[in-house]
Amino acid sequence: MRLRVFTNNIHKGVCIQNRRYVLPGIRAELLAVDPDIVFLQEVQGNHLRRQRRFVDWADASQEQYLAQERWPFAVYGRNASYPAGHHGNSILSKYRIEAWRNYDVSTTSFERRGVLYALVRVDDEPLHCFCVHFDLRPAGRIMQFAELARLVRTTVPDDQRVIVAGDFNDPGTRGARLLTQVGLQDCFLRRHGRRGRTFPTPFPLLALDRILVKNISVTDTQVLATARWKNLSDHFPVVSDCLLGGRRYGMLEG
Repeated sequence: MRLRVFTNNIHKGVCIQNRRYVLPGIRAELLAVDPDIVFLQEVQGNHLRRQRRFVDWADASQEQYLAQERWPFAVYGRNASYPAGHHGNSILSKYRIEAWRNYDVSTTSFERRGVLYALVRVDDEPLHCFCVHFDLRPAGRIMQFAELARLVRTTVPDDQRVIVAGDFNDPGTRGARLLTQVGLQDCFLRRHGRRGRTFPTPFPLLALDRILVKNISVTDTQVLATARWKNLSDHFPVVSDCLLGGRRYGMLEG
């Protein structure tokens, strides 16, 4: 069966300059892409000041507003809390989420980071999903890559399917090598021979946002570097089309 996977840092639902509320536009574009599983970072769980400032601010939390009827299963992991509200990572799914947990991987008090894990049942088999948002500081990121690799190694049986996606904030390769050691492969890198540049949207130079898989075949991966997405966040989304079953353990098809 086919599975479409999507990841994006949504910048808390406001434009780069923080002047416009753009969550309705994000939802419209997300519906057009129509992924089966959605990995989101910088999801605003609540923000009292922005709720008063923007008259069209959604009453529901952002992950629930985006999910609605298209993605009936949605989980949110709070990473950062402050007087006005909180934000974190979210996973939306068309398939049942059987269990989930948010792992605090913060390395400092001023950069609160998390790895949101969800166990999804797809095609009557488990699919282990990890949504990540890592540090800006290289030293912190390496620790978080190591912790993510440990989580994959210790919580997922070696023959089961895994998807890791999110904003790694990592333009280099040192951290990625730790994930390769536990069997994860970067979809864009394997498909195109390079990493997909996603940040910043006005002039994307850095490959910060990625989708990695294990025991899953991938037919295509794209950075959605369109004019519409450019106006919705400082990160372009990444989308991968996958195949479950058949040549299950191959990386590429087609």
